[in-house]
Parts: sequence; C-alpha cells; structure tokens
Amino acid sequence: MRDDVQRGAENPHHRPRTYPAGTKKTIYVTANCEAVELFVNGKSLGQGKQSNRYVCFSKRGVGAGEIKAMGYISGKAVTAQTLRTAVLRWS
Repeated sequence: MRDDVQRGAENPHHRPRTYPAGTKKTIYVTANCEAVELFVNGKSLGQGKQSNRYVCFSKRGVGAGEIKAMGYISGKAVTAQTLRTAVLRWS
C-alpha cells in the first residue's frame, strides 16, 4: 500500500475541497426527484430536470457560504439538502 494512502487524513481525497474565490465548477446533484433547484448563498441559480438520477448545473461560481439543493416532484418541494463550502485563502 502506498504511504500517502495509509496516512488517511493526509490523503487529499479525504480533505474537504477548497477553491480560490471566483472558481467556476460544474455542480452535479444526485436526485430521485423530477427537478432540483440550486441555491448558492440564498440566491436561486434555477431549476434543472433529473436525467439518470443526476441534475447538472454547468460552470457555476464556487465560493464560501452555503449550497442548497431543493428537490421537487409534481412542482411541489419534497426535500432539501444544504452543504457549507469554504474558499482557500491565499497568503
């Protein structure tokens, strides 16, 4: 086994992801709802329709704060999931 895998917490795949301010990433939401609305820091970025259990929001800004995905079935909100994000601070 590789040394970097044995250390666990030091493995970059085990750390929370951080990005410089202004980074744009495609955000994928796994969903079993018909549609998902994506919010970043309380601002709606629109709704996307589910396809093969995924909803894709292309090249959205990533920054410190909160990302919320709200799932809809027949136009009615049925679930929500919220994640806190961080921004890498350059010194």
